[in-house]
Amino acid sequence: MLYQFFVDANGSNKRASSIAMIMLFATGFIPIYLGLKVTDLDIDISWFGKIVVSHPDKIVMIYLVSSVFSVLRFYLHNKKEYLYVKTSCLRYFFRTSAGFGFIRQYVLNKDASFFIGPIENKDDDFSFTISGYCNSTDNSPSEKFETSVGPRGGVIHKLEIEHVNKENININYLRHATEWGVVVQRFEEGQTSIVRTVWASPKSLRLKAIMTLGSFCAFPKQLMMDLTVLDFLVPVLLNLGLCYFILFNMIFL
Repeated sequence: MLYQFFVDANGSNKRASSIAMIMLFATGFIPIYLGLKVTDLDIDISWFGKIVVSHPDKIVMIYLVSSVFSVLRFYLHNKKEYLYVKTSCLRYFFRTSAGFGFIRQYVLNKDASFFIGPIENKDDDFSFTISGYCNSTDNSPSEKFETSVGPRGGVIHKLEIEHVNKENININYLRHATEWGVVVQRFEEGQTSIVRTVWASPKSLRLKAIMTLGSFCAFPKQLMMDLTVLDFLVPVLLNLGLCYFILFNMIFL
């Protein structure tokens, strides 16, 4: 039975693999929960003879290796789902009041009006867009922006500034720009506007920590709302958690 779960968990059928990973977890969890211990193991096969297993406790090590290998293959087979999960959780964080505060403090101007679009899939690269505008005043031109956010927190910030000369553009294309690592910046000048595109990624530990913590806090909600997140995260978290628990007991208890 354990062998069949192991085979299914390492197959290419994603739904079957997810179910098999849950069954693989249950195979290890139920004996621990019930307190079962194998002290003596004899296998008697009529046409082969009797097999005596001298170290039945080593079964635990075989289970650990099988589980870790299965989780690794499950992750590699579902890299697309993994990127979707990260993007989905980050988008959910940005839609909360804390996420709105993060956007206004670290990404956009505080006076900007914006909305967060749905997740888009372009060549298996997931992202969502923050779109909006900033009203012009007597001293500043009107601005329209579109910021695409990927699963790793990187941004593509496209800003269209109308009725302004290129020399007058404020270099603070992102709030707290020193905390963003800029990859490249490009200008496109039209008749009445200038379009500036910036490719950037979180540079400071503060930005990375806030975005990571926000995404992590979104996991429980996303598990109840998104089937893809549920099918991918639950098998991975359960099996890794059980492996850590077994190793902790073997080393420290």
